[in-house]
Amino acid sequence: MVLDACAAPGGKTVQLADLMRNTGVIIALDFKRRRLTALANHLERCHVKNTIVYHLDARHASKLKVRFDRILLDVPCSGNFVTDEEWFSKRTMNDVERNARLQRAILAEAVKTLKEDGEIVYATCSLEPEEDELNIDWAVKNLGLRVERINCYGEKALTEVFGRRLDDSVENCRRIWPGRTQGFFVCKLKKCGVQDASGKIRKQV
Repeated sequence: MVLDACAAPGGKTVQLADLMRNTGVIIALDFKRRRLTALANHLERCHVKNTIVYHLDARHASKLKVRFDRILLDVPCSGNFVTDEEWFSKRTMNDVERNARLQRAILAEAVKTLKEDGEIVYATCSLEPEEDELNIDWAVKNLGLRVERINCYGEKALTEVFGRRLDDSVENCRRIWPGRTQGFFVCKLKKCGVQDASGKIRKQV
């Protein structure tokens, strides 16, 4: 059982289906109804048969009442200057902070739907530490997650940001700087705690 929590327009959903050989189940969400058409068309064109599409905000994924083995969070983010030449004139720190809060809300909701020992891949195309390393440091300290080592192109993530020392495991994330690509941040998180009814971590294992 796989959740693609921010799925449209569907390129990553198709890749997941291919890796799964069109078996198992993928649930693909997007909160903008108009984007679901592109997602559905993409899945149909590529003959994907193992995916169910829902019009649902990822911050409410637990309403599905499904527990997932794996979750992909390619979360909404601020993007970066490589993909938008007007980026610096269009973005403010308020935008970055708002996106960081949204990302944390999606992460927290995803953990509620993750099976014990399940895994989350978290990714952005933002270069802002608030949306990347600082969010992962927060997730490690508050959501009962640990950062796994990954065999992925890129450099180690930052472990000191704005004079603040982060959890050492954050360096296992990968920061892909612009140059040969447009710039990305990615990491794999594994569930390592048990949640009580309120969603708080009550035990570390």
